[in-house]
Amino acid sequence: MHSLGKAIPEISLVIESDRDHVFPSKNYLKEAEEARVKRRKLAAQRKEPEKSTDGSIGVAPLNYTSFSDAEIISLDSGDESNTVPPHQTGLEPNVKSSTSTSNVHQKSPNLGSAICVDSNLLSSDLEVEKEPDLYRNFFPKSYGKGPRSQIRLLCDLSEPGNDANNVDTVSLSDLIGLANLLETYQFNFSVQLPLFLTFLHENFTKHDHKIHFITGDTVFDSPDMRDAVRSKFNISDARAPLPNRFASHHTKMMVNIFENGDAEIVIMTSNLTLLDICGLTQAVWRSGKLKKGPTTTTSGKRFRFDLLRYLARYGLSVTKKLISVVEKYDFSSIDMELVASAPGIHDVQGSPLNELYGYAKFRQVLERNGLLISDTRSRHNLLAQVTSIAYPYTSQKGNVSSVFSHILCPLMFENWRKDVSPGAQLFENHQKVFNYSPKLIFPTKSDVARSNLGQVSGAALHFKYENSTIHRAQYEQTIKKYLCKWATLGNVTGREKLTPHVKYYACDNGDDWQLLKWVMVGSHNLSKQAWGYPKPKTNGLKMDIASYELSVLIPQGAQKLTPVYGADTLSDEKCTPVRFPFVVPPTPYEADDMPWSMD
Repeated sequence: MHSLGKAIPEISLVIESDRDHVFPSKNYLKEAEEARVKRRKLAAQRKEPEKSTDGSIGVAPLNYTSFSDAEIISLDSGDESNTVPPHQTGLEPNVKSSTSTSNVHQKSPNLGSAICVDSNLLSSDLEVEKEPDLYRNFFPKSYGKGPRSQIRLLCDLSEPGNDANNVDTVSLSDLIGLANLLETYQFNFSVQLPLFLTFLHENFTKHDHKIHFITGDTVFDSPDMRDAVRSKFNISDARAPLPNRFASHHTKMMVNIFENGDAEIVIMTSNLTLLDICGLTQAVWRSGKLKKGPTTTTSGKRFRFDLLRYLARYGLSVTKKLISVVEKYDFSSIDMELVASAPGIHDVQGSPLNELYGYAKFRQVLERNGLLISDTRSRHNLLAQVTSIAYPYTSQKGNVSSVFSHILCPLMFENWRKDVSPGAQLFENHQKVFNYSPKLIFPTKSDVARSNLGQVSGAALHFKYENSTIHRAQYEQTIKKYLCKWATLGNVTGREKLTPHVKYYACDNGDDWQLLKWVMVGSHNLSKQAWGYPKPKTNGLKMDIASYELSVLIPQGAQKLTPVYGADTLSDEKCTPVRFPFVVPPTPYEADDMPWSMD
């Protein structure tokens, strides 16, 4: 585990003072060009002849072992749910770490029989040291008889060479490093542009392929950087319209178009920064390659329709162009739901096909899939695992209403009580009447301190409960009692020591987590900017949303939805696995545990 060396407050000083020497705008493109030929030769020397080098050729591999520990920080250091993003490009942090010596793949108790892992990919004689792990696009693969999880984890690069924790994982090279990638649309919160460019295949400069960024700010550090980058790459840079300073463009999505006409949609939890890619737990959903044609399935039509309507909310020329591209594709293979948030005043209720966003969309998706809880004889568990807990959405005479306790939990029931009054007592009464247990996973101070990157990875977590009266009231009334740890004993998930940036929401079948009713993964944190909140004087019929968010929800289908750890597969063909980076049921906080805070 890394030693911090310096206190947290000093990190920002290091970032500002060292920004210029990390990526000098006048030199890095030339140096990248010179490094490309060497990198191709190294990739060709790998011992896996069956592996294509398509995804392993970037502009230039970054040396990510040359900076001090204090520089390991994402530029996504502000509260994503509450602030305009900071400057989005620049710093290349250090992610060096000691190599793990463990080759043991620990399976989950839910995995049934042992998962078969390709031993060749765990072999110690792989020449991975010839190319930084940052650009790897091959990891051990499990072989289960049943289906694979549609939720994947990004690879853990905090401990290079630790393949046992990277079974079935995805790398950024898998997503954007392919030789046949023709055009890519990148929706994100924070982007370190020079880092991103190193993952692209050289065809992007040779053939003038297109890169479109849609963020809340520019991806260029300066006019000089913009001119230097555009001399080599065909990049467009669009800013999503934001209604106020508390709003953010928090969506993390890629739409990739390939030379053969196929397209792939990627919805994930990761910013495009080095800390996010290498030092935090991240999750990914991939649509798989989509071909042009009509969509024939109900689930595919819903997903397509919701995605097109979400894109239309931007009102940008680049998103209008993307709509004209995406609408031509066949979404029939997609069997999950899209839950989006977009700025504006929106309806709270409507028919199964009405255009809804935020918590109203969440409710609509649950309802039209038959997932609302109607039978309260069994005790259900309702879980939120997030990386930011923002300001409560209402406060009355010292009593507060939180997004999780007073909006999200009540709407999961068929009998939706919208009038749960602020404070702890009314929320506890609601739990008794509807027979459920809320669980809120947020890392403890110890979880972060013991992580592979130590306390510096806590820059990705936001909960200001220590120095704010209103936040403290929220913590005491609606948060503290329900908190659960991120890390558990042992090495079950392979992410116990990797600070989270994932966001999971889930409900079990009233069977203590043996099976899942649904799971949602994406960008939504616990904030009124993300989920929306009832607009005053509308009798609860209208809601106000400030931010852009995007998540995917997997509904329980004919097959049993089952949490799995350490791999994407199960031995039981009758179950549908969902990869979890934490264990359920989660472990409650102990008496001396405190949630992480940068305050």
